[in-house]
Amino acid sequence: MASVVTICNMALSHLGSQAQVASIEPPDGSVEAGRCKLYFAVCRREMLEAFDWNFALKRVKLAPVENLSERWRFAYGVPSDMLRPTRVLSLTPDYGVLYAAEPTTLPGGAREMYSLRASERPSAPFTLEGDVLYTNEADAVLLYVRDVEDSTKFTPTFTTGISYLLASFLAGPILRGQEGTAAAANLRQIAMGVAGRAAALAANSAGESQTHDHTPHWLAVR
Repeated sequence: MASVVTICNMALSHLGSQAQVASIEPPDGSVEAGRCKLYFAVCRREMLEAFDWNFALKRVKLAPVENLSERWRFAYGVPSDMLRPTRVLSLTPDYGVLYAAEPTTLPGGAREMYSLRASERPSAPFTLEGDVLYTNEADAVLLYVRDVEDSTKFTPTFTTGISYLLASFLAGPILRGQEGTAAAANLRQIAMGVAGRAAALAANSAGESQTHDHTPHWLAVR
């Protein structure tokens, strides 16, 4: 998979720049490397947030916190690496699982201990207020988009998308004036188009058990 430096050089090439950066952590001393360092993390988080990228999805059982709401039954803290929640699931018993345990209560030295697994139904209603998620779901499990810093985890489509998004941030300082403004808008549109195509492909290839209910706002208004 592409390195951060490769993505930065892709972004520069989208602008027709002949410059190449060797490092942005730390910057190699060039103006381009300094600008790439300034914008890369912002672009990464924005591109991750735009779509339910499979490599960035994670689920976790939420920990309860003080509930200050009169509308919602439960309040939970959210993970520190969360960019956007996608679904709130419930834990349901998996009655097909049998575990060995002590003390034993069944012949043969085993007793029934049911595991809990998150249901794969559509999301329960929820709302997010700062770092607190409110829902009526007891023992809630959150499926969310997380911030992934390791570029080796990026898919080819994500790599292409973030390179165009980074180019849109670099266009103003490098091209300047109306040319830079126009190029920035066009490159951002291309980046979001890449994510839109990824969303369409994911929807077409998803099986019944693979359901994502979030529609990015920039797709919803098209």
